[in-house]
Amino acid sequence: MQKYISAFLFLLFIWLGNCYAQSKIDILHNKLELEFDWQKKQAKGIATIKFKVLTATNNIQLDAGFLTINSIKLANITNLKFIYNGNDDKLGLYIELDKIYTTNTEIEIEIDYNTNYINQSDPNNLGGSYGRGIRFFHPTQSNPIKIKQLWSNGEPEGNKYWYPCLESIQDVRTTELIATVDDSLTVITNGRLLNRKQETKGKRTFHYK
Repeated sequence: MQKYISAFLFLLFIWLGNCYAQSKIDILHNKLELEFDWQKKQAKGIATIKFKVLTATNNIQLDAGFLTINSIKLANITNLKFIYNGNDDKLGLYIELDKIYTTNTEIEIEIDYNTNYINQSDPNNLGGSYGRGIRFFHPTQSNPIKIKQLWSNGEPEGNKYWYPCLESIQDVRTTELIATVDDSLTVITNGRLLNRKQETKGKRTFHYK
């Protein structure tokens, strides 16, 4: 029996590996430049995605969960056409590139967007509504001492609700976050803090990589 189980798992890993190999792109780096609207419980900003083409193509698809996509362009400012119904379908954001790119070409695109999904409290889940998107907390009339904070808990499939991405734990990439928040707040995330800058109007920006 153990031999059969081992053989099944081996075949399953091969199948998963083949599924990943058939992907058109390999994301190399994700960079997010974000600000936050506490009243609307939204994040808004720019997602810069650098990827390598695995199979010659003139289009790519990304995961997006109830986002508003304002524009998509190449790093050289060329605007790209895209199709997105605003839902959270798997690979639901279709992006048409400006030409056919060959294997191993590295491309960088910039997506101007904002979030719409609001992660509500869930008594059965500490992360709120299944860890999707961003959880906003702030003082209320009923709980005036609640600490103002926001955080994300996107694994395994919740990150697409706060930035466009490929939700695959097999697609390993580096990350970068530039977040502007109220100067009474701080930002903690993966990576090394490169810079902390005081902005005007009571804001400051943190840059992690």
